[in-house]
Amino acid sequence: MSENIPEPKGWGDLFAKLPTHPIALAALGIFLVSYLIYSGVIPEENQYWLIGLIALLGGGGMIGYVRSVTPAPPPAPPAVAPPPAPPALQQQSGGGQSPVIAHSGTVHIVYHQPPAVDPLMHQYVEDLRKHLEIQLGNVQNKEEQIRELSRKYEELLISMANREPSADPRSKEVQTALEKRDFATAEQLLRAMVDGGESQVDQVAQNNADLAKVYELRYKPLQALPHWQKAYQYRPENTDYALAYADLLQKQKQYHLATSVYEAALRPLLAQPNPDPVVLSRTLNNLGILYANTQKLTEAETAYREALEIWRKLAEANPDAFRPEVARTLNNLGALYADTHKLTEAETAYREALEIQRELAEANPDAFRPDVAMTLNNLGNLYANTQKLTEAETAYREALEIRRKLAEVNPDAFRPDVATTLNNLGILYQGTQKLTEAETAYREALEIWRKLAEANPDAFRPDVAMTLNNLGVLYKDSQKLTEAETAYREALEIRRTLAEANPDAFRPYVAAILNNLGALYADTQKLTEAEAAYGEALEIQRRLFVHHAQAHGPRLIIYLNNMAKLRDKQGRPQEAEALRREAREVQEKSAAAP
Repeated sequence: MSENIPEPKGWGDLFAKLPTHPIALAALGIFLVSYLIYSGVIPEENQYWLIGLIALLGGGGMIGYVRSVTPAPPPAPPAVAPPPAPPALQQQSGGGQSPVIAHSGTVHIVYHQPPAVDPLMHQYVEDLRKHLEIQLGNVQNKEEQIRELSRKYEELLISMANREPSADPRSKEVQTALEKRDFATAEQLLRAMVDGGESQVDQVAQNNADLAKVYELRYKPLQALPHWQKAYQYRPENTDYALAYADLLQKQKQYHLATSVYEAALRPLLAQPNPDPVVLSRTLNNLGILYANTQKLTEAETAYREALEIWRKLAEANPDAFRPEVARTLNNLGALYADTHKLTEAETAYREALEIQRELAEANPDAFRPDVAMTLNNLGNLYANTQKLTEAETAYREALEIRRKLAEVNPDAFRPDVATTLNNLGILYQGTQKLTEAETAYREALEIWRKLAEANPDAFRPDVAMTLNNLGVLYKDSQKLTEAETAYREALEIRRTLAEANPDAFRPYVAAILNNLGALYADTQKLTEAEAAYGEALEIQRRLFVHHAQAHGPRLIIYLNNMAKLRDKQGRPQEAEALRREAREVQEKSAAAP
């Protein structure tokens, strides 16, 4: 936009503006011509065309001036992009994985895209789809990743186009490279700019932020992280830098550091008389997720409830944009309430979320049927845990029907959801002694997980192990003991491999499957094998209990009592009593743990 020039207030100001001000130039010209005509320097026959010329210049000057002082039209109000659907809750049995809190998507501000970007965006999205099939870790989240990365690409292009020109000519080269989707060149240029010793702090922060964005667009989040960190360190008051840094920390499961950055970003937002409600509610929502992941459950509830209050107010004014956020935050609250055994509140939250999502799906089924299925699946979990078994089956079956139809159109995105609900139905059928139906559901789920794991083992081998474990429990209950041992041993092999790479995440599941194997061996009188399995499970669980008594105490008590029963079978009552005494001590410590 042109620089605004203040209207002159007197002749002194007018002459001070002679080099740049069009009105001043026109006035001076008229004054000089009038003087020359009056003094006879200009012949009479030339007076009229000179006066006409001066009038023309004056008119042109006035037009230029009006344009210069007229502000550019304001940008169109930002639209809120619907966030990606949260991942579903999975319910496991027989020592399987614990349910995962369904994470709400985050709200992103998307500005109107210049027409010239359209073909680039289309091609970028197509490239993403091809690339994500090969490189990204979780095919289940592929469409979510595409939406997020294409949004970031669009925003970066628009941000660069709208910036003041930089003194560094490489900035324009970076913009040109990005417009051509030449990310390698953009990265090379930005790295040189970052390493070039720029002294202007804002520019250093901006260069690091741009480089971080390019790394993210190139599917290199670990390389992006240190540059978001630098941008944030240089300008911690910049909310965009803080939230981008915290978001990436959260994705990398650096929960404690992400929490501190979000909390730091939240303080100035709350101090503002009129903070941006979308940014504020997004920050609160993500803090709620982090608090839930780190077992700060009271803080999680507070953050979710404050975010929900803001979304409700926004939805009153703009229901199309913000009712999905109301529903997703209600779903998060429902998951939190279920985990903290506030079962009535959980059902209320889930049912309100479901009502909103059903209405949204009537108008836009492609966008909101996945959310309907997710909340039905979560309601099924809640009903199963509260022994409302008929309601649980109804919710699961409707969720499964929706997910099967979605998977017919987009198998990569929705086959994992089909397998999740099949697994949950298997657990429900097993609990109600519908063992044939349970086996059918488990086996179909296992077939899906195996195929997904062939293409993407890092993402889906845990699910293969989970379903094998559940099948093992079913086979044991059905007295198919050979099949049970086979399923358990394959699950154990997978979990041992996973625990080598990520012990914190998978050691609890190694212990769980060892406990299940120990129980099978004890029932089949393989007491030596049972002792070895129970003993290893206890060793793992005792170490876990030292670091987190409340979380790992309940299973440690089960494992201790199982080993005590085995000692009784072996005729070693004193050792059995010592184990039971230890179990009582663990229960007391767990109850007293913060």
